[in-house]
Amino acid sequence: MADYSAIDRIYARIPKLDCQRKCQECCGPILCSAKEFERMKAASLVPLQVMGPNLTCPALVNGLCSVYAVRPLICRLWGVVREMACPFGCKPERWLADREVKRMLREMQALNKGAVDGPELRGRRSKANPAYIKLRVIP
Repeated sequence: MADYSAIDRIYARIPKLDCQRKCQECCGPILCSAKEFERMKAASLVPLQVMGPNLTCPALVNGLCSVYAVRPLICRLWGVVREMACPFGCKPERWLADREVKRMLREMQALNKGAVDGPELRGRRSKANPAYIKLRVIP
């Protein structure tokens, strides 16, 4: 079993949010690291693949996140960063500062240096940041 303790330490620094579970329509194509993708793929109730035309998150099943316990950093930042405030009024115990978010993103990127991609990731990297991939559901 893969060791995700370094990822979990990053996640542990994210403030708690009293989520009302109303924001599923906000779950669109997401970027996640290769390690996060690997973890999500193992936990998902639906087959996941990178990139595709669907504009909703592939991990949504019947309106709920099927990988909530192992959701990636970008999903965890939703609602705790002022620029990504919840449109339904959920408030975090505190707002993350931009410098904290940037540090978490840099740390996540560093964890993925040298990660070996499976065939489903080749050529699917984000052009803006090649340490991250875009997800879609496998038809």
